[in-house]
Amino acid sequence: MITVTSRQLDRFWMSDKEDFIRQLQEDVVKSAPWVSEAWPPPAIHESVAYSVDRALANGLTQDLDIRNFVSMMFIIGPDFDQHPEIQKVLSNASLSPVQRWEKLAEDPAYHDAWQQLSDPIHQSEWFCEARGHIEDAYPTTYMLPGFVALYNKIREEQYPFLAPGESLDDEDDKDVPAT
Repeated sequence: MITVTSRQLDRFWMSDKEDFIRQLQEDVVKSAPWVSEAWPPPAIHESVAYSVDRALANGLTQDLDIRNFVSMMFIIGPDFDQHPEIQKVLSNASLSPVQRWEKLAEDPAYHDAWQQLSDPIHQSEWFCEARGHIEDAYPTTYMLPGFVALYNKIREEQYPFLAPGESLDDEDDKDVPAT
């Protein structure tokens, strides 16, 4: 009998990550056609890859979890996982992936959370790592190791010109004359 460890499966999955991201990109464009009208394909690809990284930072590793997470980032908003009630369910390892999503979709206890997240005032930008402090980027999950690693990775790759604690918003503020 052949035994495959979870570490081996993880390595296999990560080697197929680009194919998985391309597949998810197609799914996103089909389920949310506005995305392809608003963004060019490279931007969609980058956002899907970012969404997969966010899912992994949340500790989600199963295909269904990651697919649902990516869909929710595009449908609801890129920071839906920061809502405290939603985060409780996403991080509940005692529930299977199917149970997590069913609970979030069907349990009336989460109706208010989804309503809050669908309000345009709660829509946020993608790549919140441009914010100078991790707790501003991820108010609910900033202390989780996966989010610390993701924040540092994105800051290093996307914003190497920002000093620690500096935000893109800080740059905007410098151009505005004091009143």
